[in-house]
Amino acid sequence: MYLRILILASVSACVRIALCEQLPQPCALLKKGIQDFLREAGISANKLKTYADFFTQKNIDVNVFKALTLAQLQNLGIQVLGDRLKIQKYFSSDLCNNCAKSNVCKNGGVCQDGFRCFTCYCPDTYYGPTCSSKCPCKNSGKCIGKEDGGFECKCMAGYAGNLCEKQWLSEDAFKQLEQKVKKLTKKLEQNEKKITEQGKALAEVKNKFNMLRKNEWRLVRVDKPLDKLAKIALYQKKPTYIQSMPMVFPSNTKAIIISVFTNFWNTKGHAYLDFKTYQQGNEKDGSVTVVNTHFNIYANTFYYELMLPWNTTLPQELVFKITGSYLTGGSNNWYQVKLVGFVKA
Repeated sequence: MYLRILILASVSACVRIALCEQLPQPCALLKKGIQDFLREAGISANKLKTYADFFTQKNIDVNVFKALTLAQLQNLGIQVLGDRLKIQKYFSSDLCNNCAKSNVCKNGGVCQDGFRCFTCYCPDTYYGPTCSSKCPCKNSGKCIGKEDGGFECKCMAGYAGNLCEKQWLSEDAFKQLEQKVKKLTKKLEQNEKKITEQGKALAEVKNKFNMLRKNEWRLVRVDKPLDKLAKIALYQKKPTYIQSMPMVFPSNTKAIIISVFTNFWNTKGHAYLDFKTYQQGNEKDGSVTVVNTHFNIYANTFYYELMLPWNTTLPQELVFKITGSYLTGGSNNWYQVKLVGFVKA
């Protein structure tokens, strides 16, 4: 914002402070100002007020004065020709180009020429008639020029005092802070609500996960040989060979896993083993039937695992029934069945 200072020149030089500096617009012709101009134009004292009234009633300003003809001045009420000539001569020329003097406005001030006066528009950091005084406002305060040539500090938010030297919250700053606090509080409430909802959702997921873990099946490995099936020598067994072995498992056991390993090594020959295995009392729904055929081989081994359903309310016995077998090639050929482990809920 800039300070407006008006300087009025005398007829011979632009040197003294103008009376029009107190007017709200640069050199605006209010009633008091008009009388001063008319006095400088040479109008006698007893006519100043009367002539001034003529002009103010018609809202005549400086720009109009410069263009008025003698006839127009007469129509305004100035009947004396000599007075009209004095007024026309005085207002028809500005004897002083007030901004022509170099650097009349200091420190970046902008000069605006007026009728027998000039105005300096100062930057925020300077003030005075020619912007020559450094603004003493502190904490980024700005100087606002006053009509008497002085200044007033316009302080930034949070500062007060004649020179903005006191720090506190202004009313506007407090209101802004209050609005920010309200917005922050609202966001916190919204986030709190979201966190609560997410907490409930997380608890539900955790509960479901725990339920799944509670109900999930887990393998317990024991890797235990089944004594009666540790070594099935085919050449010694009949096709109707049956073994029933007691088993003890936890009450939540859902299945058992057994492994079958075969060793065949001697001379070229055959090794067949067909069997059926199941839990006692569950042959119809829970049995596994296997056919192993090794034809015309010299040496071979293989291994596989089987899962059998297990019901702890039925007899805790594993039945292993050979339904067919055939061997040629020697006594180094055999099968082995082991208990790998059990699956519990």
